Amino acid sequence: MRRMTRAQRAEQWNNDYDTLVRALPPGLYTGEDVRNAIDPFIGEPHHPNCWGAAFRRALSNVRSFRPLLRTRPMRSPTSHGRRTRLYRKVR
Repeated sequence: MRRMTRAQRAEQWNNDYDTLVRALPPGLYTGEDVRNAIDPFIGEPHHPNCWGAAFRRALSNVRSFRPLLRTRPMRSPTSHGRRTRLYRKVR
């Protein structure tokens, strides 16, 4: 079996992320909620910034998330309770 290169692993991680985002049930989400739902299935990306980039890509590509004019505090201790936008997943 051949070893995957870093670029191949990143591409596979992104593909898995996109697949799992589409499978999420309708409801209210933040980027942090999506990360917490998906992380157990695909693990951490090669760089922490990939989570935000992947969610932004999902917002533009999947088009099943609608931004709301509401925010809520993030739950992760490292986020220090900063406010983040809520999105409604409609399909």
